[in-house]
Order: sequence, then C-alpha cells, then structure tokens
Amino acid sequence: MEIKKDDLKIHVESEMGPSGEPRPLRFYLRGRCLEIQEVIDCWLGSDYRYFKVRTEENHVYILRQSPEEAAWKLTLFSREDYWRGGIDAPFLGRAYLA
Repeated sequence: MEIKKDDLKIHVESEMGPSGEPRPLRFYLRGRCLEIQEVIDCWLGSDYRYFKVRTEENHVYILRQSPEEAAWKLTLFSREDYWRGGIDAPFLGRAYLA
C-alpha cells in the first residue's frame, strides 16, 4: 500500500497546558476524528515539540508541532493489531514519517 503525503495531513485540536504549551486533545486523519486518551510523553526538539499519544483505539502516534507556525504533522504511528494479524484491512500499519 502506497502512503502519500496528503494522506497523512492532520488537524489537531488542543488546549493550553500548565506551562503554556499546547496539549493535543484529538486529531483528524483521513476524515476520521481520533480522540486522544493519553499523552504518554512529550519533548522539545531543536525545531519542534513532540507528543507521543495513545488514542481511544489503543493505537500510538507521535505528533510533531512547529511552535512558530502552529502546524502539526504525524511523525509516527503504530497499530499493533495489524502486525499480529488481528484486522482485515490495515489502516496504515506502522510507519516512520518525516
């Protein structure tokens, strides 16, 4: 399955965290709303802020946010049930994205 850049455009709804940084609540990918159940980790890179999140479906994603542009990007996603053969049609499986 070929993954195109446009397939991975996301829109993130967030709130301001205690330190004034954005905290993602949900994001939209391919027309689907994915509610964030947990922010597992967050860290600041040289140019981006990263958030490792778990959705209600128990899938893990890493979202990247550019503080200067307020733009978000999907950097990594993992759907473990795909790798265990638990689903018929993979959503996207697992990928590292730039």
